[in-house]
Amino acid sequence: GQTCCGQPAYNSGYQREARRAARAMLRAFSTSEFVVSPSASCAAMIRLHYPELFRGRAEQADAKALAGRTYEICEFLTEVVGVSGLPVSLRAQAVFHSSCHARRLLRADTAARTLLGMVDGLELLPLEREQDCCGFGGTFSVKMPSVSTAMVSEKAEHILATGAEMLLGVDMSCLMNISGYLEKHGARMRTRHVIQVLDEGWAT
Repeated sequence: GQTCCGQPAYNSGYQREARRAARAMLRAFSTSEFVVSPSASCAAMIRLHYPELFRGRAEQADAKALAGRTYEICEFLTEVVGVSGLPVSLRAQAVFHSSCHARRLLRADTAARTLLGMVDGLELLPLEREQDCCGFGGTFSVKMPSVSTAMVSEKAEHILATGAEMLLGVDMSCLMNISGYLEKHGARMRTRHVIQVLDEGWAT
């Protein structure tokens, strides 16, 4: 019964449609002990906006409860599971894109860095103006494509300047946006979600 979390509708001002999607999520995860998302953006929608979306409505308590047990996956591994070491090895130089939702809304971007710090052989290179948005922003990139393209162009320029082999992040929407721009302009760089790095480098 899981559907979209409703964020595109919510960000566009369609609160009734967003509630419809959110109700499906409340039903789907009503008995879950934890809800873990590989997208900081989706996790932020559930955790921060569901309680507001259902304020004063019958689902208010359920929305608040779901928000309280929803985590971005890196945050879940470090703060709930308490992972302190991993049998992961990956020889590469990489650059980490800290997405807006992970950094500004969830304040969980340090969790991904903590996990990446456990990867033997992985070197994270400093990124100029790391805090800058990649320009995707969900429906923002559709409504304001020229501004979005200018933002991702600047982000890509800074990423390429590092000389890194890989681009890492915790929001696939950001990674798809940046990698799509890089590919379109002939730049070759592997793009991976942090969890993909752990999977690929896991010692078997």
